[in-house]
Amino acid sequence: MVSVVWLLASPTWAGPGPLPLLVQAEPTKPAEVTPSTSPETPSSTTPAAESAPSAPAQTPSSTTPAAGSAPSAPAQTPSSTTPAAGSAPSAPAQTPSSTTPAAGAAKGAAKAPAEEEEREVSRVPLVSVQQGGILLPPDTLVVEPSISYTYATNTRLILSGFSILPLIILGTLESEKTTTQITSPALSVRYGLMRNVQLDVRVPAIFQTVTKVRANTAQAGQVEESSQQLGIGDISVGLSYQLLYERGGYPDVILRLGATAPTGRSQFDIFSQIANEGPIVSIEEFIRRLNEKGQAVGSGRWRAESSLTAIKALDPAIIVGSIGYSYTPASTESLIQIAGSPSEGGVVFEPQILQTRLGPVSSFNFSLGLTLSLNRQVSMNFAFADSVTLSTTANGQKIPDSHLNVGQLILGMNMVLSPRVTLYFTGQIGITRDAPDMAFALSVPIVYPDAFSKVFNWFKKTPPPPATGSQPVAPKP
Repeated sequence: MVSVVWLLASPTWAGPGPLPLLVQAEPTKPAEVTPSTSPETPSSTTPAAESAPSAPAQTPSSTTPAAGSAPSAPAQTPSSTTPAAGSAPSAPAQTPSSTTPAAGAAKGAAKAPAEEEEREVSRVPLVSVQQGGILLPPDTLVVEPSISYTYATNTRLILSGFSILPLIILGTLESEKTTTQITSPALSVRYGLMRNVQLDVRVPAIFQTVTKVRANTAQAGQVEESSQQLGIGDISVGLSYQLLYERGGYPDVILRLGATAPTGRSQFDIFSQIANEGPIVSIEEFIRRLNEKGQAVGSGRWRAESSLTAIKALDPAIIVGSIGYSYTPASTESLIQIAGSPSEGGVVFEPQILQTRLGPVSSFNFSLGLTLSLNRQVSMNFAFADSVTLSTTANGQKIPDSHLNVGQLILGMNMVLSPRVTLYFTGQIGITRDAPDMAFALSVPIVYPDAFSKVFNWFKKTPPPPATGSQPVAPKP
């Protein structure tokens, strides 16, 4: 079982800091005076239009010359100086505080909502919840084509006989190396149903190649067998709900419940087809039928999934942690048992079809990752993921070597190609015996905001076709 966790790679999430306080003195209303020189007062002095230039009065408030007046020396005030429209330019006033013109205040006030909106948009990643993304806004559709490649090898020794002392074997020793290569293109669709609720569907296709190389002490040389299989894998469906939003020390917390249907051709289906062809008289015939049927591309059993994901932004990094549990209920499947019976020449092995009651399977998943934003378009991901599958039973007896531990190190890169398109690449290295040797995946999430609203409006604006045989009605004068 391969457990793959993709992480979010998105621009910085932190919201903008507090805006600086904009201080602006309120200009006084120009006083209507006679052409003579206006008297000096403790407040601001405003010369009349077309009057002779006069020396500015020193006041503790702002000085505002009238439109069309001659340039005057700036007043020394402890507050900002705002010239009236149409006045000649003057030297900036020397004040103990910063000077902020009215236009700058309006620009700063308009810039703050724009930055806030931009940051909020960047908080909506295009990757799935399993990869560390948060939920989509309502009526937002994301279509994500992807392709992945997995390479795994397994070598085992088979002893037909017994060992007297270490390195002294009586019988036949066979070595078998199995190489599995899986190429899986897939299409994922996610849709924001409403606030805090998202639906996701994934449909994979699997092309699998299995190569076995055998060598034994009974014959010289090696025997190589290869088989390929192409088909639809198991389709998964999930529903996600956001429990908490990031605020203060609390992260975004998302709960996901899902299920995987056994839509792919499984090993149980292959065994059933072999059994329907009649009794098996030898192991050679069983191997021939097995090679003719190809490989399995599905698990063959239903599986329920649940996960809890926490996402915390620590600018310029994002920490993503996830825990999950999956459960496969018990089922009755067709298996093939190789039974041996004594004969005059030795032992005769006879394959037999058995209806076996398989016990439930429980798996626990854990992942912890870090996304580091390099700039507004590129980010890197580092993560560790582990999946532990507990042992299961067949007809009440424990199946040997059914306990699995799949641990992986994950490295990823995210590149924003446009506001609607993102390129996401991940590479995985197996660090446990049950994990594949390596894997990589490439996906391109594409977002469509207001998807169904646009489709509905398009149908609404499209005029219905005229009825058959009807004549157009001329408008009344």
